[in-house]
Amino acid sequence: MINTILVPVAVAIVSVLVGGCAGYSLRKNKWETQAQNAAHDAKHILADAESKAKAVEADLASQQEAMKKAAADAKKEKILEAQEEIHHYRERVDNELNERRQEVSRQENRLLQREDAIDHKDSLLDQKDSQLTQKENQIKNCRLKF
Repeated sequence: MINTILVPVAVAIVSVLVGGCAGYSLRKNKWETQAQNAAHDAKHILADAESKAKAVEADLASQQEAMKKAAADAKKEKILEAQEEIHHYRERVDNELNERRQEVSRQENRLLQREDAIDHKDSLLDQKDSQLTQKENQIKNCRLKF
């Protein structure tokens, strides 16, 4: 009787743990891929900004100093924007990861509490079984005496 109760409960607990870990792993991989894509996009934006700056310098040789300054300023601005975007994106991803970790931790705690409750019930059932066995023995002894 106890095994028929414990096996499905243990299977359910293990299934929830495995599912939680798999979900966490999949989400983590997704977030890492998104972070890599954002970095790649930022590099692409930087490459575009650099090529545009070089084209302007070649076309406007007479205004070379002014255009170099403007291109450098534009490049710095694009770099800062890209860095800010990456920073904000990483913050969002880190926050989401922390939330997911907290959720997994809460689920693990709930599962541990359930497991403790099941263990406690199991020990109570064992005690009751032992008490019943003692009472049966007492009844047998009483019957044998009479």
